[in-house]
Amino acid sequence: MSVWEISRFLMKLNSSFYKNSLLNELRTAFSDGIRPEDVFIMDSSFKAENINDKLERIELNSASEMMQLVYIGKPIFLYPSAENVQLFEIFSIVEKIRNRINQFGYSKRNTDWILSELLNGIDFESIDKHQEIIKSEILMEIKKKRESDIDKADSILSDIFEKSKANLKDYEKNYIAIEEVKKSLSNHTEVKNKKLKDYFNKFEYYFNKVSRPLIYIVDRKAGTCSLLVEGQVNKKKADENFVQLIEYKKINPDFVSIGVSLIGVPLVTKLLNNSSQKLVDEHIRESIELTKKKQQTEILEQEKLKAEIEQLKLSNQASRDGRKINNSYLKHQLMLLEKKQEDKVAELQKTYKFEITDFKRIDRTI
Repeated sequence: MSVWEISRFLMKLNSSFYKNSLLNELRTAFSDGIRPEDVFIMDSSFKAENINDKLERIELNSASEMMQLVYIGKPIFLYPSAENVQLFEIFSIVEKIRNRINQFGYSKRNTDWILSELLNGIDFESIDKHQEIIKSEILMEIKKKRESDIDKADSILSDIFEKSKANLKDYEKNYIAIEEVKKSLSNHTEVKNKKLKDYFNKFEYYFNKVSRPLIYIVDRKAGTCSLLVEGQVNKKKADENFVQLIEYKKINPDFVSIGVSLIGVPLVTKLLNNSSQKLVDEHIRESIELTKKKQQTEILEQEKLKAEIEQLKLSNQASRDGRKINNSYLKHQLMLLEKKQEDKVAELQKTYKFEITDFKRIDRTI
């Protein structure tokens, strides 16, 4: 088993453990009364090398703070609302201007003011006013450097705003039907109106697609959004949500010992009980038992830890049972997403012929 294969396996396992942590926090949030309209996921993966604890809490009216999210992607809300659709279009406009207008010599760095202008409020009625202000400023800058490109840049900017305007108009046209769908989802597990499905199913799509997603909960009164599982962007909080390789025992070419943090235990132990026992033959099990017998002190520590893990499992189950979510659609979506992550871990174990067998504490200084 090569180092590259082990690293790739751990990267994928980390993604599933992290997503499992996100789902636990979402379940708690919904049981505490958080509205699905106040939950969004960024549509692009957060890069590990871009650790930035400023992403933990964002002021919604601060262009400089919101720009940190623009660098990552666009917000996809679990449920649509007028504010949510508008925010998506704001991000979309800024992203497109950054990516398409820089060819005319307009710097990507000079887009904070555009975000600030749009955050003042954008809807189907006001977008034309914003369009004129933004186009005028950008074209004036381009004219100073490349006057011959004015018409082309003007056309691109008009296209960007027209598409967002059309999206805002579609939402207004479908508003009543969308609200009816939202009410129906309290007692149904799927969106039956096929024309409106895109307003509701993108969150699930990006949760499964993005390997390191950022999920936020919006506090409308405070005008902020707060990140779930802060360890994704803050190294000091990363210990609880990530897997770390602690040893490599070449018992046979296909066996590696992996240490995991306790947050991942409910997911891993469920897999061990259901499926992964089949992945290792009896010879390997005998080898593991023999190794344990030679290390009596370690065995005692393992038994103590296993007892703690079992208690954690019972606590986790009790906590889950106590977290009642009244919305049938949300319960169903969480169940599907959790099952998806369990299946991914099981598939990883089959693909790489890994067995997660022992649990050890991970003491790590960052």
